[in-house]
Amino acid sequence: MGVGVVSVDLCVFFEDKRLPTWEEWQCAINATGTDLYLQQVSTRDHTGFLPMRLRGNECGFEYYFDPVEEEPDDVQKEIGDRDRVVTLVLHTGPPEDLQGALLCAAVLTQMTDGVYFDPQSGEFARGNEVFDLIRRDDEERRKRGKRAAEKDVGTTSRRCPNCGSPFPEYRKTCKACGFEMGRAL
Repeated sequence: MGVGVVSVDLCVFFEDKRLPTWEEWQCAINATGTDLYLQQVSTRDHTGFLPMRLRGNECGFEYYFDPVEEEPDDVQKEIGDRDRVVTLVLHTGPPEDLQGALLCAAVLTQMTDGVYFDPQSGEFARGNEVFDLIRRDDEERRKRGKRAAEKDVGTTSRRCPNCGSPFPEYRKTCKACGFEMGRAL
């Protein structure tokens, strides 16, 4: 039996006239102070993989800009008369893919007076609420990772320089915080 590819969708609903250009989107991302750079594209015409660089690491997600089709009643109620959706799609990949896509979705939501929707959790957010949601989810991931890393406490004396969690020699990245240290030689 093969391993399935996990796919994550992040949606931002907004009015068509509010779609920013790449330059406007990148400028708003820069204003967050995050070292994230999107490849220059037409936000209206680009479809498919959108490369980016987060803290020097190459990563990316799939980008789709579409008219809003018929949505379930709960989604329609939340999005109101917003007529366009940008969907960012991720597949199993490095943690930077998800981190970058979440930041891009949060900034886009804020810029467009949009509604962020995570179909996996069913959660909606607007404006700065998306950043709060990301922080909360990131904290939950770190807690789960920390618990998983603590299981290694008896197998190694090596510690992550970023968070102090046990960091076995065979691992390339920390289970708790995702820090990439590489394997011991």
